[in-house]
Amino acid sequence: MQLVHWIERLVPVDALVPEVYREWRPLVRDAMSFVISRMSTERLEAKITEQAQLPVGTSPEVRLTSLIRKMPGLQKLGQVLARNRHLDPALRRELLTLENGIRDVSFDEIRAVIESELGPLLADHGVQIEPGIFSEASVSAVVRFRYRDGNGVFKVLKPHIAGCFADDMRLLQELADYLSSDAPNYGLSGVNISETFADIRQLLEHEVKFDYERTNLAEATGIFNEVRGVRVPQIIPGLCTRTVTAMTEEAGIKATDLSELPPGTRRTIARRLAEALLVAPLFSPSEEALFHADPHAGNLLYDEARDTLVILDWALTGRLSRSQRRQFSMLLVMLMLRDVEGAASAIRSLGEDYGRVRETTSIFLSDIPMYRIPGSLDAIRLLDRLAFQGVHFPAELLMFRKSVFTLDGVLHDVAGSEVGLDEVLAGSMPDRWPSLPLGPSDWAAILSSASLYGTRLWLQLLSRY
Repeated sequence: MQLVHWIERLVPVDALVPEVYREWRPLVRDAMSFVISRMSTERLEAKITEQAQLPVGTSPEVRLTSLIRKMPGLQKLGQVLARNRHLDPALRRELLTLENGIRDVSFDEIRAVIESELGPLLADHGVQIEPGIFSEASVSAVVRFRYRDGNGVFKVLKPHIAGCFADDMRLLQELADYLSSDAPNYGLSGVNISETFADIRQLLEHEVKFDYERTNLAEATGIFNEVRGVRVPQIIPGLCTRTVTAMTEEAGIKATDLSELPPGTRRTIARRLAEALLVAPLFSPSEEALFHADPHAGNLLYDEARDTLVILDWALTGRLSRSQRRQFSMLLVMLMLRDVEGAASAIRSLGEDYGRVRETTSIFLSDIPMYRIPGSLDAIRLLDRLAFQGVHFPAELLMFRKSVFTLDGVLHDVAGSEVGLDEVLAGSMPDRWPSLPLGPSDWAAILSSASLYGTRLWLQLLSRY
């Protein structure tokens, strides 16, 4: 326990969690202590050595990112937190390094994996591996190569991941069980923390299944072949294994590093991002619509030479059924119409029935100024509020919520407040409304609700004064 307290002093929670979130400090402090105390001796010793080697005066934010080095599960959670543009700026800046600043494997280690996995196939295809790591993420590293048909990249599972990732998943589940035992004191009454963590863990495990990502890439290729100005990497057959994926090398600028481009170009790129990552799955004609669940800036490139958006890393994805898309669409429309009953009905169809759905929806809508039309982010925030009150939603919907929040942050970084998700959704309606997953009864409900919009607005306005 002395070692745990030593690390806690080096990485003080009060310095990491801003004053505006002070009520969450006990939860963060206990969670950090729990995870550290449950680490294996080998991992904990490595963490202590790394902390001791950092210069005196190293900021808590830097120490935190060092602490979660070679902890892919926690790195992934850190990446998710970094996409909240309302987070403390210093902490957010440091967590953003987890998108492209992870450095915990050497080129020699990665080359050894490639040579072990592919063996004589390298010579058969005339492969020449270029020295140095091209990019690195929480569970994989990418190196470039040349071969008979051109240039490509190998995406390689880091050799330490097999053990670390499994241990991280165990730690996260144990943490969920621990927090569940004292949920009321953390302000989480009614929340099934263990079940929520189990859902997230199941989806994160796809990160280490390279065959799963290759399947997603093939599906995404079919989707975006019909979308102008968007592409995904192409798999190179014959050079893939369980832990190595060969694909085309994609050129481009990170989506949030476009400050030198004209404002009009940045607005166009932002709209294209929203169309590809939100509009396309919501309006998909498929029974199950594939969506990218990790659209952070490191996975989004802009190829200026070809005026094309490139979407990378299809390991973390989800699928929304036609029924889920239908109910989410109904939720959006009913919130826009400020129809409490209609919105509550859609929510009950998305998750478990819960007695306070109507009450929570009513309070939520009353908090939105009358001059503002509720939009997609409001729908996501309402689902979040209900989840904290104990409503259980499917794991895929949890990932979709995360994806929308992440995408909103990227759009803000690319084009500021000039392009919003709801603007792009509304602009897509004229061309795509026949693809909406709504039936005759849904349209009848919408028309009925719309006919009462003026009366409803007037009554809600009177109730405020």
